Amino acid sequence: MTYLNRKNMRPFVFLFMVAALFTSCEDFEEKTYEMSDVEVAACALINDTLEVSIDTYDMAHLSPAWSGYDIESALISSERISSSWFDDDHLILSDIYVFTKGADTLGALQFRSLVYDEPSNTVDSVEVEYLYNASGTPSFASAVRDTVLVLGIANTPAYLNFELGLVTSSDVWHIQFDGEIVKQNTDLKLNRIRGGDISTFSSAPSGKYFADGPGYDVALEQLMADSLYLEYADSLNYLNLSNAIDAGFILWDRSGQLNKTLIFNLDEYISIFIWDSEGTLVVPIDNSISMETISYCSSVKVREVFELEEDMYLLRFRPHESAVEWSHHLAIVEGE
Repeated sequence: MTYLNRKNMRPFVFLFMVAALFTSCEDFEEKTYEMSDVEVAACALINDTLEVSIDTYDMAHLSPAWSGYDIESALISSERISSSWFDDDHLILSDIYVFTKGADTLGALQFRSLVYDEPSNTVDSVEVEYLYNASGTPSFASAVRDTVLVLGIANTPAYLNFELGLVTSSDVWHIQFDGEIVKQNTDLKLNRIRGGDISTFSSAPSGKYFADGPGYDVALEQLMADSLYLEYADSLNYLNLSNAIDAGFILWDRSGQLNKTLIFNLDEYISIFIWDSEGTLVVPIDNSISMETISYCSSVKVREVFELEEDMYLLRFRPHESAVEWSHHLAIVEGE
């Protein structure tokens, strides 16, 4: 039997390992990973020092339904008051509701107390204090003040006329109480004043009155009236939010513009919501961030790609964290 001498084999083993190492190295090629031209443009824009300051809108004064995260219900709501006059703990919100009819300021109302009927899960009675303004002027200095207790509305709707008090459904009425659902007559417009007290109320506001209708239409009407538009899509936009829950709404009028793939880049962790003119949510076609952007442009925290047409869009930017005030940078670039 022949035995191999291990000492004699060692030089051959070493040479074999070196040869294998060189052979393996040939399988590796040096590659340079770079951002695309679109990514470079987005990074340059979001790190620009020149910015355009834009205010966004707080929708909560329209109705608390616009607060929080269930915005879809506010978009389709057709009642400006509905059940939004009290919170989840059945505590009444200290808001004043001012109503106009045509050119006249008709009245103002505030909810004072309620009785919630647990078996039927609705309001059975409510006490309201209201002012009737016979002069029709914005001043309530000579308005008639009254308080009324509305009973049994868990089973039977009740109706209020500012001039006459409680009336029947066949009479001219201004406010309807149907359990927790409260609505204005269709020929009235409403302005909701948050955090007021009707005992010291003296003068009606000059604007922001809304008739019953889809919440989306009301939102557009409000933003158009206040001219809150995203006007500088090709600039670094510094968007101001009054808070993280209710604010962050703005319009983007793309009338006369071509259909395009547009990439929204943000330097904070913020969700983007876009609704078209029909109130339909536009779903992003991509929200990924490449490893190149993560490595070379850490300023980009959120990247979402949308296909947008020639349309009027309602945009909302919702931060992932609550804060007293929020502001962030937005850079929009065209896709490839």
